[in-house]
Amino acid sequence: MFNNGNKKFWHENLDNLDLVIELAKELLNKHPKASIFCLGQSFAWPIRTAQLLASTKCEKKYIQFIPFSGRFYNASSNAASDVTRRYFLSSSLRPKYEKKYRTVLTKLNLHPQTIIDKYQKLNEKSVVFEYINRGESLASFISVLFLWAKELCVESDLKKALEVNLIYPKYYRLTNIVLPNDGISITCIRYHEDLNCIMRFLANGDAELTPKSFRLVPPYKCNHWNEPPEKFKPNNHENVSKIEKKLTLAIKNYSKKDSVPKTKTAPTNPNVFYKPTQVKKFGNDGFVLQKNGNRYRYQENKFFKYIVQNNRFGYPANISESEIKNFKNEVFQKFQITF
Repeated sequence: MFNNGNKKFWHENLDNLDLVIELAKELLNKHPKASIFCLGQSFAWPIRTAQLLASTKCEKKYIQFIPFSGRFYNASSNAASDVTRRYFLSSSLRPKYEKKYRTVLTKLNLHPQTIIDKYQKLNEKSVVFEYINRGESLASFISVLFLWAKELCVESDLKKALEVNLIYPKYYRLTNIVLPNDGISITCIRYHEDLNCIMRFLANGDAELTPKSFRLVPPYKCNHWNEPPEKFKPNNHENVSKIEKKLTLAIKNYSKKDSVPKTKTAPTNPNVFYKPTQVKKFGNDGFVLQKNGNRYRYQENKFFKYIVQNNRFGYPANISESEIKNFKNEVFQKFQITF
């Protein structure tokens, strides 16, 4: 659960730091060989945490932040049920300095041919992460990259080499982005569906929740592409530097906890009782239990099955999966867990 309690900002709560580290760890584990890119600011802190985590473990990872903000495409609709969404240029003209922006992408190893070569020669995909609402900023970026690929006649190869991971509210269904006027269509991957509460704090939205001084990636709208972007900001701003120090310390403490031997199954001692404070939600459908320095990971149904089979609330040991689902609300209430 991502909650500030009485704290004003997300990074002032140690549990929040642990959760962001968990996300970063999962990201690195899912993409051990990939080049990782963050589009703009919205998912920047989890990506930066992955960068710090890899550095702590002396792992060589190519992680970059793409300066990009604003939009020049509009969505045809914003229905949560959209699986496919179409986007159209907001004016008849493309960005004036688009070719200059290609120079920025080239320096980040995001030239279409570079992306393709890394995949074909090294089996290394380029993975872009983006937290979306309407998806208009992402569609704008996709148009720049894929129209460039079309000019080079490598569009189909780029689709194979590039992976776009979306983070959005649980009720969203979007996976296909279509730019009809440009003849561009790509399929994205739903990376996480249950991070909206987290992203409300991490993305650069409400100034009271996330002041602009907490930005890692400076804004870079298309009307400024004739000038080089501002530099990525770690340690260049007092507030950013403070967050980085807290994250670095949290990673060290997390690594110590992580070094404790883990078991995939929790102890079967029926006297083991987990207090609400020892249970944490993680990702889409996972839980982490913490007891005596040990950490046990569960998928949701396995978690509830363990709780009820050990007769925590008087349920029979031979309970079925369907019965577990019926007990979920009551289990939540008894555990006093809210999400």
